[in-house]
Amino acid sequence: MRRFLIPFLALAFVILMPRTAFPWGNAPTHFSIGNDLANNHKYSILPATDSPQLFIRANACPDLAWTQTFKNAGLSYIHTLAFADALYYVALEAGNSNWITIAHGYGAHIAADNTVHTTLLANVDEPIHSLVEVSIDTIIYYNGTPIDHSKKHPAWKKINVGIDACDPDLFNRASSRYKADTDYTVPTIQWWNMQFAVLELASSIAAEYTYHELKGNTDLSEAYLQSLVIQGVLPGPWEPVYQDSLDAAEIWIDFHY
Repeated sequence: MRRFLIPFLALAFVILMPRTAFPWGNAPTHFSIGNDLANNHKYSILPATDSPQLFIRANACPDLAWTQTFKNAGLSYIHTLAFADALYYVALEAGNSNWITIAHGYGAHIAADNTVHTTLLANVDEPIHSLVEVSIDTIIYYNGTPIDHSKKHPAWKKINVGIDACDPDLFNRASSRYKADTDYTVPTIQWWNMQFAVLELASSIAAEYTYHELKGNTDLSEAYLQSLVIQGVLPGPWEPVYQDSLDAAEIWIDFHY
């Protein structure tokens, strides 16, 4: 019976959790992408004024769009490149270095997401879509990043989103700009939207960390992903797509330097 427990938990986790931490998984895939862009010498392309730790944590902010708070308020439009641009230009005009760091992390997330969702997961429906992402999260949780497997990151659980990484004032101003430039019908983001949604997202990420620990290792995740490749559900292994995600994020940041 015990050997069936973890697969059952995996399926239950995907079905019962709100779709918050899953898009190209936050816990810790998006943090891993941020870490590579900030600290890996092969991809360290952040401006000197950017805070690496703030940048890494801000990589999670676009998935506020999938929290119940944001969905109920009609704010899911934030998970777009247009909103990432609005965030960046508001930060730039304000001359606020922390805001610029957050905007860089935000845009990196969207660029990475767009890459994986148009390649690896382009033809994959739920619940397999989320199971793939949580499986990749598990592998990165235990193995570090695919760029350098010798780098272990046992302290992933210390990295989570917070209100400082998704500044309410920045998001309020960016939503006003997005509304003026892109879609006047959308609501603006209020500070209370941010307060509730950030807590919701942080709780979801913490829950996924706990799930990885329950899983114990990467064996099931690796076997599951390999089986999907063999069946033709996935077009190939995920590691090259992770690399492509980094490249896409790097291009976005370089353009918004």
